[in-house]
Amino acid sequence: MGTWGVGDGRLARIEAMSSGAATTTQPTKVKDALHYWVERLRGDDVPDAVLAAEYIISYVLGLPRRRLDSEMSLVLSQEKVKEIERLMTCRLARMPLQYILGEWDFRDITLKLRPPVFIPRPETEQLVDLALECLQGIHKPKVLEIGCGSGAISLSLLHSREDIECVAVDQSRIAVNLAEENANDVGVLGRMTLVEGKVTSNASVSLPHDTYDLVVSNPPYVLRKDLTNLQPEIMLYEDLRALDGGPEGLDVIKSIFHLSHSLLPYNHYLLLEVDPCHPYLIPAWLEKQKKLKMAVINVYQDLSQKDRFIKCVKYE
Repeated sequence: MGTWGVGDGRLARIEAMSSGAATTTQPTKVKDALHYWVERLRGDDVPDAVLAAEYIISYVLGLPRRRLDSEMSLVLSQEKVKEIERLMTCRLARMPLQYILGEWDFRDITLKLRPPVFIPRPETEQLVDLALECLQGIHKPKVLEIGCGSGAISLSLLHSREDIECVAVDQSRIAVNLAEENANDVGVLGRMTLVEGKVTSNASVSLPHDTYDLVVSNPPYVLRKDLTNLQPEIMLYEDLRALDGGPEGLDVIKSIFHLSHSLLPYNHYLLLEVDPCHPYLIPAWLEKQKKLKMAVINVYQDLSQKDRFIKCVKYE
């Protein structure tokens, strides 16, 4: 698993918890270990206790989670017991399961994940589907992703179509390096250009192409007042720069619109994942930005029936 790179305070807390837990006699059968750790996690109000316990025990055993039921009578070695305890202690400290395991599935690929790089959420898979729809009929499309994080969106697009080229931008060097690792693992590094830089309204980031067939982004869009409501997993371990969208959640989104205006040909699209209030705020803002020549033409709901994605077009 290596070093996670979390702050000294969080590491100290995890180590202290681990030392305390080590004094407890651990069950050695898979069935008993699963029950024990589910109760420990629930006792500390850790969300999705059963899911976390199943994933961690399966990971330590080197098994897919779906096969755990068939191994309930297996006797665990002391080494396995200690490793399960170490990883469960991290979960008790509210480290996200994705960081503990070091990888997670997104659509039809598996991504390496390390803190503080933003963990891709299941709803963002819908954004990839929308992007593929926008690219239908375009031969060898060039896609620009802004705020790539682990590379989930770009890598899913590249994995889905062999003729796509992606340029992925992120302000975090850690994220860019991780996305490069993932691109290499997925086998698409030759069609992906990674750029470390911050997108601003004056398009100061240096990009390899003058125009793109599609711009797509899951940008920082959480309203600043809502940051205090985030789960401890997010507040303690993820990079808040990937979440904080400013007072209205629009600080980065406005810059993306300015950049898209300069890079998209007419009748080409910008796709954004947004806060549910943004399908109301963004059109009103665009009405005042006549020079941008961008308009929201579709709003899509996520699996929870919340307005989550918008499709915008560059018009003449």
